[in-house]
Amino acid sequence: MNNKKIAAIIFVLLICIFLPIIFGNIIGDTTTIVDKWNLILTWVVALVSLYIGVLSFIIVFKKLINGDHCSKRQVKKGGEQLAEKIAAFSPTKIVFVTGNTSKLYDRYIKKYNYFLEKDVVRLTCLEKFDCKLHMNLSDKELLVTNKFLLLFDQFLFNSEDRVVLLDDVVISGDTITKIHDHLIDKFGINPKNIVTLAYIVDKDAFANTGLPAYYIKKETIDGEYSFPWRKK
Repeated sequence: MNNKKIAAIIFVLLICIFLPIIFGNIIGDTTTIVDKWNLILTWVVALVSLYIGVLSFIIVFKKLINGDHCSKRQVKKGGEQLAEKIAAFSPTKIVFVTGNTSKLYDRYIKKYNYFLEKDVVRLTCLEKFDCKLHMNLSDKELLVTNKFLLLFDQFLFNSEDRVVLLDDVVISGDTITKIHDHLIDKFGINPKNIVTLAYIVDKDAFANTGLPAYYIKKETIDGEYSFPWRKK
């Protein structure tokens, strides 16, 4: 349940508790109509402030319980750490899916890297399977994961490549696992020459897959998790 729903439920409960008091004051003895409208306005402002206060309290409380979400300062430091891991591995290719991971790489990792753009493989993500498009791209093939249809260039890799496979957030582990296995099965890359990295990984995903090999944070990820690199 998200923060707004929780706040709304608590707000309604408080309204039910204080409703008799509110109406008692409004319909009670007041000197003029203006006084009544001023009282109504005061209660409206108080109720709006109460809702905002409840929502703020829930957000802060959940952060205290679940740990701090990603701040820009944390991500900046994490991006530097990921760049150090990439440099230490000395890869010939960096591979990731276009979209959110591209934003993480471009904003927080790229500035620390010596890589040329030609060595950065941004896998194209198709929203749906387009038969005509696929037939016209004979040198391409699709890799299907639980989230993406990824377009792979058949001639982009060779068996001697050293590959860094980067993901911003690993939730199920399906995408990073399938790309990892595809690089081995299709292109004959030695598993020892592939390193998997992510900024954050879900605890359950890591328990099921053991990937990525290196990450900055591991915790339970819900739908409200905030990632600075995904913001405009």
